[in-house]
Amino acid sequence: LILLQLTQNAVLTDTMAQSQLQQNQADTAAVSASHANLHFWQRVAASSIGGVATSLTMTPFDVVKTRMQAQARPKQFGSGNCFLYCNGLMDHLCMCAPETDKSVPWYRKPGAAKFTSPLDALLKIVRHEGPQSLYSGLSATLILAIPSTVIYFTSMDLLKAGLGYRPPNDTAGKAWVPPVAAVSARLVSVMCMSPLELTQRTDWSVVLRSASAEVRAHGLFSLWRGAVPTLLRDVPFSAIYWLTFDSARTARLRSAGADSLSLTEAAGLGGLAGLIAGLATLPFDVVKTHKQMELGFRAAAEASAANAAGNSSVWKAMRDLVKRGGLAALFTGVTPRLLKVVPASAIMVGSFECLKNYFAKMNATAGETLL
Repeated sequence: LILLQLTQNAVLTDTMAQSQLQQNQADTAAVSASHANLHFWQRVAASSIGGVATSLTMTPFDVVKTRMQAQARPKQFGSGNCFLYCNGLMDHLCMCAPETDKSVPWYRKPGAAKFTSPLDALLKIVRHEGPQSLYSGLSATLILAIPSTVIYFTSMDLLKAGLGYRPPNDTAGKAWVPPVAAVSARLVSVMCMSPLELTQRTDWSVVLRSASAEVRAHGLFSLWRGAVPTLLRDVPFSAIYWLTFDSARTARLRSAGADSLSLTEAAGLGGLAGLIAGLATLPFDVVKTHKQMELGFRAAAEASAANAAGNSSVWKAMRDLVKRGGLAALFTGVTPRLLKVVPASAIMVGSFECLKNYFAKMNATAGETLL
């Protein structure tokens, strides 16, 4: 009887231990899946690495496009003009610099032969100038793009966690959290970076002098005069994007019974969300592009602030576009826009989510549960 009792106690103890182990594993998986155990620096690292990966992938395509445009229409890239440079994270307005005996701007470098296609341009640039030429102008633009990306993704992720959004399980009745967090984070990012973006310079001493002169001449709020077109595009884009992505992610995880998305799943859903949000906000992107170019040409011509303010209404710009080209004018450039947004979204969000998964599992293994 004593032996039987000891055996029963041993079995009961083993059963309880296994049950506790399973519960601990379930809790660990839940914490890991919801990214509730991430450190602040890990979110910053994930967004930074994702931003760099996106820029390294997308920039060569924009460099090739710019080089082909400059070769086909050299007068448009002469001193005093401007063009848009996209590094996969942000559109930057670049002023065309004058050509000197000692230096030629990268976008006006004479090719070994005329470019006949994007692939031909890519191969000729690499062959005659080296692969580093595919990243011309990138380092300067990253000064603004990486901090903006880190602020946006990190603050959005913290807001979602703080509002109790824990995919895939704890999301019932909380579909509003991702778009609200994304919009709030976008507002913070734009308000932080807009004064620096407005100066359209990459030398920090010039940035500070430009900002100081702008404040003295037109007041503090003049530093954010370029924020309205950006917000009108990026706020609805962010809301639509993250509502789509997080809803699709939750549905995918529940249907697969998984704790996290794979890299291909995260990239695929990120690209899909980019496609939907990009199409929905295309009119605002068209207006923002026109306003950026307008600002650049006025700055190049040293127009007065009064003249600049006289045509600053986004809605007026939209009406003018419709008046000149009909409603179709608000949807021009849909293919180039989607060719930028969809792959960039896939790379950025795929990298961000997978790095967060890695850090969360690493922390869960170490027994860290921060939130």
